[in-house]
Amino acid sequence: MDPLLSLTNLCCSYSNADKELPVLSDISFELRSGEILAVVGPSGCGKSTLLSVIAGMLLPSSGQISTAGDLVIGFLRQKGALLEWYRIHQNTFTGLRSGPKMWMSKRAALIDSLISEPELLLLDEVFSSLDYQTRLELCDRIHQKIRREKKTAILVTHDLAEAVSFSDRILILSPRPAAVAAEIPIVFPDTAQTPSTRRNTAAFTDYLTAIWEKF
Repeated sequence: MDPLLSLTNLCCSYSNADKELPVLSDISFELRSGEILAVVGPSGCGKSTLLSVIAGMLLPSSGQISTAGDLVIGFLRQKGALLEWYRIHQNTFTGLRSGPKMWMSKRAALIDSLISEPELLLLDEVFSSLDYQTRLELCDRIHQKIRREKKTAILVTHDLAEAVSFSDRILILSPRPAAVAAEIPIVFPDTAQTPSTRRNTAAFTDYLTAIWEKF
């Protein structure tokens, strides 16, 4: 089966009056339909920029993004502003079809992003401002809904425990300009298939240790 999303040698820079500031450097990976990918890395390395490039909100400096047909994306950003669904065409960037909605609670925004029936969900630090108990509860709810509706998702997070408990694979980025430092597949037993149950396994601690060693 062809990947739902494929990035090849992707680079991105920000420009100011005097110079180019490289942010992403030669990033390549594939994402399969139904997979949940977590992206982690040092603060400010370019994780959110990567999502914006995938969504077509920023143009890459070089490289290529390929999709399996006309891909419908739902994007929820850090502060809870939901961008309604839009499409990116294979190897092109069409930009947004509609502007951001009004501010709403993270819980309502997450639910709304799934109601719009995107094929790919981009989740940028969506649990970061919640208290610990609410974060765990919402992680379980969203994870179960993604699995039940067979969605594909990319989660950007600074929380390594969240990345391990939520994803099927973790992409570790280097300091800026971000490159792929490592990829770690995440596999848990059938009895631990929600974020909360995964946190109670020995494998969870082993994965955290392995990721820390890559930083």
